[in-house]
Amino acid sequence: GNMRIKGRRAVTINNEKQNMMLTGIIRPQDIGPSNSITSSQIANARIRYSGEGVVARQQDEGWMTRFLHVIWPF
Repeated sequence: GNMRIKGRRAVTINNEKQNMMLTGIIRPQDIGPSNSITSSQIANARIRYSGEGVVARQQDEGWMTRFLHVIWPF
């Protein structure tokens, strides 16, 4: 029957490595002649986006911020 797919792409922009990962389920009859499929034909599609570098590190909360959220959640 159906097939489970998983794809990954890494791109470097401004010295920042950015990763995208796609998973989902497709039907074999939806695969086109060029061995491709449109995103609207992927069931249970999940897209995960992450980065490694200066920008990604700046977006993480520091230990003090995490501690304050535990004792004072506002």
